[in-house]
Amino acid sequence: MFSNRLEPTQECINFLVNSDFCHVLPDGFLRFNWYPLGYEDHLEHLAYFMMKDMIDEVFAPNRAILAKLILFTKNLYNPISFHNFEHAIPKSSWLRGTYSASLFNDKAEMVGYVLLQVTALAVTALCHDAGRSRYRLKGVSPSENIHQKLYDVVQGYSSVSERIVGIVKDVEMFKHLPNEEYQEMMNLVMHYATGTDLCVSFEKRLRVKRLMERNELDLKVPLHRSQCMVLVMSAADLSGQTKPINIAVMLTRRIYEEFHEMADLEKNNDLRPTERMNRDLCDDIHEQQLFYLTKIAKPVYEIIAMVMPNTKPLLNGIEAVISAEQSESDFAELASHLDKTRAD
Repeated sequence: MFSNRLEPTQECINFLVNSDFCHVLPDGFLRFNWYPLGYEDHLEHLAYFMMKDMIDEVFAPNRAILAKLILFTKNLYNPISFHNFEHAIPKSSWLRGTYSASLFNDKAEMVGYVLLQVTALAVTALCHDAGRSRYRLKGVSPSENIHQKLYDVVQGYSSVSERIVGIVKDVEMFKHLPNEEYQEMMNLVMHYATGTDLCVSFEKRLRVKRLMERNELDLKVPLHRSQCMVLVMSAADLSGQTKPINIAVMLTRRIYEEFHEMADLEKNNDLRPTERMNRDLCDDIHEQQLFYLTKIAKPVYEIIAMVMPNTKPLLNGIEAVISAEQSESDFAELASHLDKTRAD
């Protein structure tokens, strides 16, 4: 249906713009725990629908450029186990759901700078892992990778922020904006992209928590709102583990498959992978996952639920996954799969 060429054809762009695929939404699409199972062949349509819904026409008056951004971004994603284009779709869906949350609940306020923030957040969620090459993480050459040409576009970008800005510039997404507004958009994208860094997320979470403990959090204060927006990006990025247990197990399996593939490549290039990614040394997956869920992911959703009460189902979702992880029964299939992978 869509070409895998890096530069989308005009035919593909027109097809996406004129598609009526989303005139009937997928079942459960408006719920936070939705995941695009069964819609793998229609991810571009879903992305276009959500981006068109979130981004005001002031910032994307040319819908063909928006479609080009989606198709260009999709073609940049590495077709690997976890950090692929499918990984980006639930993030956009999650952000779309925050429109009814307290961060955006004043419709009269949804003008000007707030719309700019929403647009920057939407673009960041869509593009945050596009062009990410596992082959560059530790300086490994991608010369034998069939997707090498895709990475030439983002070669030299040293961070998620720079990659996203590079993609936006390549498709000329916001070139119609006045210079000052355009620069502010790029600054917001780069700022929100830091939410995918767990260290930054931890820092912002502590700051917001302290503000709330002192009853000082005020979303009308630019700094407070900015910190919360970064946490929103963090929550979107980690949201896979808030899904129903069968989805959470599937995503956990995929991330470890990707880790192990990455480590195998690094070992083949005489590099020493981290223990967590090394299938030969990683014997405590259960403990690793439990630590990740309880110490990294859950605290983010605890804060988000305080700031945006309607996101409480996300906290409930991750608590259910933690409970299943602690009982281990629901993760038996994952352990069995990983043991078989290690043996192979």
